[in-house]
Amino acid sequence: MKYYLNIMMVLLILTMGACNDKEAIEKDENNEEVTPDEVNDENKEEQEENDASESNNETTENNENISKEENNNEFNQEFNEEIYDSDDIRIVLKEIKRQEGGIMNKGYYIALEVENKLAKDVVVFSTNESADDKMIDSMASLSAPVKGNSVELIEMSIKSFDKDLLFIQEKLEFTVSLSDEDFDVIGEHPVIIDFTPVAINGNQEENEGKEDNSGLNEEKENGDFERNYNDVIYDSEQIKVTLKRIKKETVRDVREKQTYYINLEIENKLDKNISFWSEKTIADGKSIDKYIAFIDKVVANKTVDAVMKVQDFSDDPLPIIEDYIESEIVVVDEESSQRIGVHTIKFDFQ
Repeated sequence: MKYYLNIMMVLLILTMGACNDKEAIEKDENNEEVTPDEVNDENKEEQEENDASESNNETTENNENISKEENNNEFNQEFNEEIYDSDDIRIVLKEIKRQEGGIMNKGYYIALEVENKLAKDVVVFSTNESADDKMIDSMASLSAPVKGNSVELIEMSIKSFDKDLLFIQEKLEFTVSLSDEDFDVIGEHPVIIDFTPVAINGNQEENEGKEDNSGLNEEKENGDFERNYNDVIYDSEQIKVTLKRIKKETVRDVREKQTYYINLEIENKLDKNISFWSEKTIADGKSIDKYIAFIDKVVANKTVDAVMKVQDFSDDPLPIIEDYIESEIVVVDEESSQRIGVHTIKFDFQ
């Protein structure tokens, strides 16, 4: 009896072991049996593939971030291009850099290699600067001494402190002048730099919106305002005048004083450089000449953004302008200093 019990126990143990082995066997996708060790290996490989995929995703995201950081409106491009050569000066373009970081550093920086072919020392400076046919002489700066029969690397900067930096799309034009030790101008040379190899649009829609702000107006409770336009208010064979903005500011000193800023885009249609200023200006039927500051110049076939400033600074208070301003714009030939035209403009304040 004991012998049979022992036999039954052995059979029971063998049966339980077989069940455990059967439970430990799994089947893969092809319905083939897979051992527990093989299952663990497959799980490990799957985990490694997931980790690798996550790593690749992180790398892709990092690359996209780097691309976005580099895809801005700054650049730095080197050249070695001769842009002007004459008997007394040779100019080679070496570098164009556009920088937007910081108010003081925001601008274009153009490196020029200047060879002074004269035996005397000179000062090299620029005048009549324009970008894409619009005057930028208030933003551009170039002035440096160059010794006789020597070569110097000098820098021209174009900065915009009070507004967004412009985008030069096609060309930068200016006159390079030479002055001697007596400050006499002994040479003037027209220079053109082609910007098409480095032109960037930035946000084109945003730029177009800034160019035409006619729908962006602001009215304040104290009567101050800023009204934007894009209205041609005068057009002739000599000049074209476009009203861009009227802004009124009030400050309180001993009394309230008003200042009006009228932004006018003046296009010179002539083949000569001109100066212009205002005369016989009236506002709502009253003369305001003594409050006016308006004088500027523009190179032949170029455009300039000019500001007419109407400022209350005298003991006689400036009346609040409600309806219109009318003024005569005097045009003078820069070379001969002769008046060549008088043009009456008028614009409403509504």
